[in-house]
Amino acid sequence: MVPRCQQSGFSFVEILFAMLIVVTLYAVVLGPSKEYVQRQKLQRCAENLRKLHLTLSLYANEHDGVYPATAGARSSDEVFPLLIPRYSTDQSLFVCPGSGHAGYAYLMGLRKDTGGGTMLASDAQVNTDAKTEGMRVFSDTSGPGNNHGKAGGNILFADGHVETPGLQATHDLRLPPGATLLNPKP
Repeated sequence: MVPRCQQSGFSFVEILFAMLIVVTLYAVVLGPSKEYVQRQKLQRCAENLRKLHLTLSLYANEHDGVYPATAGARSSDEVFPLLIPRYSTDQSLFVCPGSGHAGYAYLMGLRKDTGGGTMLASDAQVNTDAKTEGMRVFSDTSGPGNNHGKAGGNILFADGHVETPGLQATHDLRLPPGATLLNPKP
């Protein structure tokens, strides 16, 4: 009688089960959470706003220090086309990555020499009124101002820096005389 050769190793079912455990652990431990994804979108949005500042500054440099304005504009979507294609060819710059479709609010009527603490643009806001410290700027529910949900939104200031205050204003966001805050179209 010839001894039978025993095969050692794992069965197909055992390998499949091990792979299932590894994939599950990866999803639980290393997989992106909703909060992580939202923070990433908020950071990409802040980068878009910084690029928007450069684009607006290029425009102002060629127009006696005045940022773009359109008479009778009711939304920022009516002003930003003045920047394309001469100052930016990247139209995705005008869309917030957090919403995928909404643009940015814009404070029309400012000059490049406006003080650095003045808001220039931001994520869509809950309304177009001036905001004082503690007032709601962004929404965490559906409707205007909900680009990033509970994470709030980003605000670009005239000096080019971007702040992420959450849902409420961390300091006064006043509208200078002659300036109009324009939200994007819903």
